[in-house]
Amino acid sequence: MSDRPIDLNKYKLRLAWQKLRAKKDFTHIYELNAMKQNETPPIDVIALRAIDRAPDGKKIIVSMITQYSTERAYSVPVECLYDLIADLQKLNSAEGVTPTKSPDQPIAAPQQAKDLSRINVTVPKKWMLGSGLPNHSMVVMIFNPQTEIQAGYALTATSAREMAVGLVKYADTVAKHDARKQKLS
Repeated sequence: MSDRPIDLNKYKLRLAWQKLRAKKDFTHIYELNAMKQNETPPIDVIALRAIDRAPDGKKIIVSMITQYSTERAYSVPVECLYDLIADLQKLNSAEGVTPTKSPDQPIAAPQQAKDLSRINVTVPKKWMLGSGLPNHSMVVMIFNPQTEIQAGYALTATSAREMAVGLVKYADTVAKHDARKQKLS
């Protein structure tokens, strides 16, 4: 026998872990980990989404917002994401859990006009502008943000300036037209 004291918390944790492994019950891992001293609890993720694929196709750029931070982008190897999906499926099947919320169905694109010289136009109720900085040197336009029909477009700085000039030009033309129309009526 050793003369050093026994850490009962570690002993209890080891016993509990062995029992769970024997049962193949991994639902209480977090509770067991909470028993460990000096271990920080997990940080809540508020939002997680895939942004882009790396040029080599081997990594996915993932955006994450936690309870303590603003949005940050991470580069994750595709294999890691496949492993994560497999782990989630194992957890769900082991517990007999079915997802409570199914992933949103992809939003159908507006129907294309059969005549390519015509285009379907939608007037957005809201819009917003932003930049993709610091990760992407783009100007971002979002129409109908945070709705099921939201659509976003990214433009280079040069394209955004050209579009701004065109928008002002056509806005002035429409305003003059409306003013003339009001004078006549």
